[in-house]
Amino acid sequence: MHKLTIKLSDKSGYNYDLVNDKNGKVIHSWKRSEMLEKWIDGYIPGNGKNFVKHVDKNGSGKIKVAPNKFVIPFRESRMIKLKDLLLERDINESEFMKILNAAKKATGAKDKIPSETKRLCNAVQKEGFHKIDYSGKPGLARKPKQPMYQYYAYTMGWGHSKFKGPAGWHIDGVKFDPILKWIHYESDRSNPFDDSYLKKHVSTDMQAYQITANIRPGSKDVEPAYYLTKDYYKSFDMYVDRNSYFDMASVKVKWWLNKNKVETR
Repeated sequence: MHKLTIKLSDKSGYNYDLVNDKNGKVIHSWKRSEMLEKWIDGYIPGNGKNFVKHVDKNGSGKIKVAPNKFVIPFRESRMIKLKDLLLERDINESEFMKILNAAKKATGAKDKIPSETKRLCNAVQKEGFHKIDYSGKPGLARKPKQPMYQYYAYTMGWGHSKFKGPAGWHIDGVKFDPILKWIHYESDRSNPFDDSYLKKHVSTDMQAYQITANIRPGSKDVEPAYYLTKDYYKSFDMYVDRNSYFDMASVKVKWWLNKNKVETR
């Protein structure tokens, strides 16, 4: 069993620290009591508030967690509010469509988005991942069937292997796609595919769909979302620790498992 202590912080700058009793190291810290309550509720349902009150009164509280049940909490700094997301946007849909329409008018070309990329986008929408935000709850829905979302999926390589690496769309893509070529060389904005908000969501929407694609609704004895996502990331040699993409994909997988009444271990 993992023996852990949650105590009022005196050094991290946060309000509560999660400490490993074995070595005294701080594993995680919380700013808000509500986030700590939710984490405790995951192990002792309905006791989150009482536990936090105990910590507030006594300065600390102890909890034991089986190793196979332990999940490192998600960092609050990555739980971005809707108003902050709107401020983060590097390009909105209206601006993107102006660039795309100008490219089509100048080149006379049609979209070259692969059919498999479109299929993945449609699958994301069908399963509902496009509605889930950073915290794993319904938020500002994205539009997987619209050009901007599909072009982001296309330029990031989802559903095809035409591009070699993250910069592939403007290295390889310009050789066969007139629209991408015009955007890169002629547009006032040479990279309209660099909106960090949409890039993260498209990637993690796709990842969450692929992770859950072979799980049937109502299944039992399934690995928890954290470990399903971790196995997926490790299979592609992607790092897990301090990775906001991993955190986001994991909460989306957890949302899907709960929605489809999948029982986890």
